[in-house]
Amino acid sequence: MPETEIERAIGGADEPADADSFEIWPENIAALEVFLELSTQWRAVAGAGGVVIQGLGYADVQACMQMRGVPARDRAELFLNLRIMERAALQVMNDGSRVSSQA
Repeated sequence: MPETEIERAIGGADEPADADSFEIWPENIAALEVFLELSTQWRAVAGAGGVVIQGLGYADVQACMQMRGVPARDRAELFLNLRIMERAALQVMNDGSRVSSQA
């Protein structure tokens, strides 16, 4: 994940606010960083009804946390936060029509 995307997402308070700006609480920064790094790890299936995004590959989530050096004691809470973001993203990506049974 390019550092500029992460920096833009967690930008400083001295940046001007616009319609696309939002604040990230410090306790959520690690979850956001991992979520952004997993942007290419979404599972999808195609069928007669089109493409349905099923969710993140959880083995990829674990690998990402390990590669980032997330302490084992922090992984369970981080995983729960990722699943909250995953569920919200699934509703957007699937036009609110379907949420993965995995999430």
